[in-house]
Amino acid sequence: MNSPVHTLAVGRYFEAPRWRDGCLWLVDSLARTVSRIVAESHGDCLSEFDVGADGVLTFHRRFAQVGEPDGICLDREGGVWIGAFKEDAVIRVDRDGHMTDRIALPGRGIACALGGEDRRSLFCISAQTTHEDLARGVSTSRVDMIRVSIPGAGHP
Repeated sequence: MNSPVHTLAVGRYFEAPRWRDGCLWLVDSLARTVSRIVAESHGDCLSEFDVGADGVLTFHRRFAQVGEPDGICLDREGGVWIGAFKEDAVIRVDRDGHMTDRIALPGRGIACALGGEDRRSLFCISAQTTHEDLARGVSTSRVDMIRVSIPGAGHP
C-alpha cells in the first residue's frame, strides 16, 4: 500500500531524477541547472534490449503500452516505474506488461526515481505544460514523494 503524496520542490521543468550519495539530484532543463534505460516516448511503449559484451544493444521485445512514457526506474521485483506524460501519472508496470500501480500527478508525468535509505521513496516529477509551451520555455514543475512497498534496484 502506498503512502500519501508529499510535495518536495516546485520549479520550471525538472527531469532526470537520481538518488545518489543520500541525496535526490534533479536537472531543471529550462534553467539548465542541476539540483539536489528505455522508454520510447513517441512510440507510447516500453522496450527491452539485450546488452552485448561489447556494449552493443540488440532489440529484445516491447512489453508495455503507456501514453508517452518518459523517465523510468526499476524496482527489485523487475517492475518499471514510468513518468507517463499523456496520462498525468506515474505508473508501475510488471515484467509481463501489466499495470500494477498508478499514482495520479497534478500535471504531466515526466520522470521518477526510487531512493531514500531503504530505496522505497518514489520521487515523482510532474509539470504543468504542453509540448508547445515546453518549446517556448513555459512550464511549472514539481517533485512529489510517495512511499512504495517494493524498493528500487540498480542505478538508473
